Amino acid sequence: AFHATRQMAYSVRGQVVGRTALVVTTAALLWAGLGVEAVFVGQVLDGLLTLLITGALFRRVLGAGRLRTSRAAISALVREAWPFGMNALFGSIYLSVDVLLLAMMKGDTEVGVYRGAVMLIALFPVVANTLTTGVYPRMARHLGHPDRAGAELRFVHRVLLAISVPAAVGGMLLAEPLMVFIGGEAFAVSALPFLILCPLLPLRFVNNGSAMALSTLNRQRDRTRGVMLAAALNLGANLLVIPAYGAAGAAATTLLTEVALAVWLRWRIDDLVEGLGLPGNALRAAAPAAAMAGALWLLPDWHVTLQVAVGAAVFGAVGLATGAWHPRDLRQLRRV
Repeated sequence: AFHATRQMAYSVRGQVVGRTALVVTTAALLWAGLGVEAVFVGQVLDGLLTLLITGALFRRVLGAGRLRTSRAAISALVREAWPFGMNALFGSIYLSVDVLLLAMMKGDTEVGVYRGAVMLIALFPVVANTLTTGVYPRMARHLGHPDRAGAELRFVHRVLLAISVPAAVGGMLLAEPLMVFIGGEAFAVSALPFLILCPLLPLRFVNNGSAMALSTLNRQRDRTRGVMLAAALNLGANLLVIPAYGAAGAAATTLLTEVALAVWLRWRIDDLVEGLGLPGNALRAAAPAAAMAGALWLLPDWHVTLQVAVGAAVFGAVGLATGAWHPRDLRQLRRV
């Protein structure tokens, strides 16, 4: 409701309080010796506080009377929401089945190696989710107008690629020092699966934008079918690959699944948008990423944090020259 009325700031407050409570509660209970149960207690508290704060803001800002509805309207909404719920279910299967199979087939050590690689990769899609959530109401107004929908999605993809392509290239070049910097020497073994997973970032970012467009342009069922197929493909591929290749195999199957999902989403969105220009945007992001890679190659002995800073600066400067990003993108983002 806050997103639809262009008041997204209200939706953030409860999440900030909830996530803060999650971190503090989990840390405190782990310090007290509770164990893994501490994580679940923190998650429950996170959800409860988010619900209470967001609900209170909803009543104050949008009016409590809007919560009143009929049973018929509730039933109709549940039927309409079914594809969204199934999308969340299959998405959860796709994102967690590799860890479960690794634990069953290879043991906890291999799970640790894989999670060491995933922990950094998993942070970046939050950026994509934030942008696409903000664009969601605006994109919905373009239903039936492929030219305007295409222009909107073209902007989203350009921004997402300008963030994810340098992150992927830099991650591949700095895989081992990044893993050691974040987790210590024990996580050096996570460098190989991390290296395999890095190309996942641009794919997942672009898929996030395309999936958002399917939802907003009234094609949620197509999005759900794609995630269902991705979950099935990922499960089958993991069953074949994990016994022989462990964490590296799980990383490879995740990348393969994201490629397949990208093909599906691009196919299903084709008649909804015009002038998407995805190859051009990808090439404009690839040129400064190549310059960034050259700069990092010349600085092999620098600390990884300095390498990341130099890489970001080089990509920003060259990207401005090649059109990978433009100051007007920042102005347009502020209007989201």
